[in-house]
Amino acid sequence: MNKKLGKFLLIGMLLAILISSCSQKSSISTPESSNLETDVALLAVPEPFNEANIDWRQYAGTTITVGVVDFGESQVLRDQLSQFTDLTGIEVDYQIYPEAEWNQKSIVDLQSTAGQFDVVLSDFMYLPQFAEAGFIEPIDKYLNDPKLTDLAWYDVEDLFPALISASQVDGKFYGLPLSTETTLLFYRKDLFDEAGLKPPATMEEFAAAAEYSMSKEIVPP
Repeated sequence: MNKKLGKFLLIGMLLAILISSCSQKSSISTPESSNLETDVALLAVPEPFNEANIDWRQYAGTTITVGVVDFGESQVLRDQLSQFTDLTGIEVDYQIYPEAEWNQKSIVDLQSTAGQFDVVLSDFMYLPQFAEAGFIEPIDKYLNDPKLTDLAWYDVEDLFPALISASQVDGKFYGLPLSTETTLLFYRKDLFDEAGLKPPATMEEFAAAAEYSMSKEIVPP
């Protein structure tokens, strides 16, 4: 098995889990007699991780490089990395980039197969392109490997169906969702009523309403 991909899945799961468990303020405490080795001190694994039937320490002593775009969740994850390292023994080189720089840097790295990053944060819209080009590999076999994933504990079906679909290409998982966002449409009801327009329910209707408004030079006062 490719150990990098094993670590990819392990940290991918943990990154998502840490986001949801931030509010628990869990921490790993070292016994007062701190002469014990770290591995021994970490036998008391905090909730909710001790419920998973996997060896969190199987890649202890390794380092991975994670590249992310600079947004709210990436800052939250950075603050949780010490807990991840305490739990797994994996050191994380966590690199945050502005969006424009990250989009270019990640694509260049994937295209060149340079392998600078072990884990990348990417928008769902790029997933089909990356999969078709062979830049990324399906992770189903790692999700189904009981040494890496306890599916009774990390239940993929708990995710929203739309996020599951967005994480797949041709029915295969190419990543795990970390966050999502909702776009809201605000409009002037009086102007729509005056123009005889209905609030758009699809992108096609949105484009048609915008085109009509521009053609009639409808400008809010």
